[in-house]
Amino acid sequence: MKRVLITILLLSHAVTALALTPKGAAHIHQLENRHIPDLKMPALQYWDLPNGWHVIFIEDHSLPLISAKVVVRSSDLFVPKGKEGVAGLLMSTMRTGGTVATPPQQLDEDLDMMALRLSDGISEEAASISLGTLSRYADPAFRHFFEILLTPRFDNSRFDGAKKRRLDGIRRQNENPGAIAQREFSIWLNGDTPWGRIPTSKSISHIGVSDLKSYYQDHVQHGEKWLVVTGDLTRAKLNDLAQKALSMDQPPYKIETLPALARDNTPGVRVVNKKVTQTAIIMGHSGTSRDNPDKFALLILNGVLGGNPFTNRLVQSIRVERGLAYSAWSTISFGPKQAPGLVMAVAMTRAEKTGEVVGLMKDIIASTRDGAGITEEAITIAKRNIMSATLFQFAQPLDAATQQATFAIFGYPRNYIQEFRQNIMKVTVADVKRVAKTYLHPDQLRILVVGDPKTVSPQLKPFGKVQVVQPSH
Repeated sequence: MKRVLITILLLSHAVTALALTPKGAAHIHQLENRHIPDLKMPALQYWDLPNGWHVIFIEDHSLPLISAKVVVRSSDLFVPKGKEGVAGLLMSTMRTGGTVATPPQQLDEDLDMMALRLSDGISEEAASISLGTLSRYADPAFRHFFEILLTPRFDNSRFDGAKKRRLDGIRRQNENPGAIAQREFSIWLNGDTPWGRIPTSKSISHIGVSDLKSYYQDHVQHGEKWLVVTGDLTRAKLNDLAQKALSMDQPPYKIETLPALARDNTPGVRVVNKKVTQTAIIMGHSGTSRDNPDKFALLILNGVLGGNPFTNRLVQSIRVERGLAYSAWSTISFGPKQAPGLVMAVAMTRAEKTGEVVGLMKDIIASTRDGAGITEEAITIAKRNIMSATLFQFAQPLDAATQQATFAIFGYPRNYIQEFRQNIMKVTVADVKRVAKTYLHPDQLRILVVGDPKTVSPQLKPFGKVQVVQPSH
C-alpha cells in the first residue's frame, strides 16, 4: 500500500503541476480527448486438473519465456488475533525457505542457474506465488515451483530473515505520513475486527515457525487454487508437467466465508501524533459492495470528485486554484458483501493550512453530492480514464490471465471485463447525480490527520471534538 500511495501522490503532483501552465493545459485536453482503442483479449484456455486445481493458460511462442502464478483463495483475515502478519511471512518464507527435497542454499543456486525469478503476494482474499523463467528450463523450473507450493521447508534462518525485513518495513512505514494515514484510517473505520487488524511490530515479534505451518495447513494447503501460466509451451506440455507434480496433492479444498464487518457510521475527528511539516489528511465513510449495480456510476463519480488524474474537483479547487495541497485525490472502493468498501478523499498539505484544506474537502464532497461538477464533459473524461486503465490491466498476458483468476474468486463471469466496459459506457449524467445523492454522506465523514497536535488540533475544532491518538505501531 505504501508503494501504491507514493506512486499515486507523485503522479498527482506531476500532472497537476503540468496543468498549471497554458501549454500543459492544452496538452492535457488533447490527452483527455484521445481515442480509446478496443480491448483485445488474448486467447485464454481453461481446464481443471484431476486434483481440483483450475488452469488458465495463454500459449505465446513470441519469446522463449514462461511466466506462471499460483493464486490461492486464502485470506489474510483468518490469522489469529495477535498474530497479524502470519500470512505475509508465510508466503515470503515459502518463496525463500527451500523445500523438503532441496535446502534453501541449493534452491537459490538452482534458481540462479535457470534465471528463474520468484515473487509472492498476499491480500484480503487471495495469496500468490509467481515464477518467471526461460522456456528451456520448463521442467526443472516447474518441479521446483510445485515443490515450493506443496512441500515447503520453513527454514528457520530464512524465516528469521523474512521477519526482520517485515519489521524493517514497518519502521520505514512509520516515517511516511501518507502511509500512516492510510493504515490508521483503516483501523479507525474497521475497528477491532479482522478487517481492522494489521501487522504491527508487536504481532510480528510474536510469530514463530509453528504459526506459519498451522496457517499453511489450514488456509493454503486446503485453499482453492488457480494455476495461471503464459508463454512458450503447449497446453499438452503444461498439462503433463502439472499432473506429474500435483498428482499427490488432493486435499479436501474448502471455500471459507469471509468475516462480516459492521461499521459505525458516527462522524469524528482524529489526529495521529506525528511531528511533520506536511500533514496527511484522509476523510471518508463506509461505501458499498462490488456486486452493487451502482458500482459503475460510482466509479464515474469518483473520477469527477478526485479520481481523474488531470481534472477533478479536489485537484482543481485545492491544488490548481489555491495551491494549498501537494496532492489531492479520492477513491471509492468496493468490498465483498461481508465488508463494503470505502469512500475516501485524501490530501497532503502544509501543517499551517490543514484546517483550510479540510474545510475545502468537506465542501467539495457536499457540493458534489448536490450535483456540482457532474457534467457531460467531466463524465466523458472519467469514462476515458477508466477505459484506458483496463487496457493497462490487461496489457501483459500474465496480468490478463491473473485477472481471470481474480474474477473467479469474486464470482464474476469469464467475460466480466467486457461487461464492465460496456456498463461504464452506459453511465449517464443522471446516473452519476443519483449515486452522488445516495452514497456521499458529508454528515458521516470521519476526518483523520497525521500531524503535530499542537499545530493542527486548534485548526480542526470547527469540525468536531478532536481526539489525539498515537500511531498504532
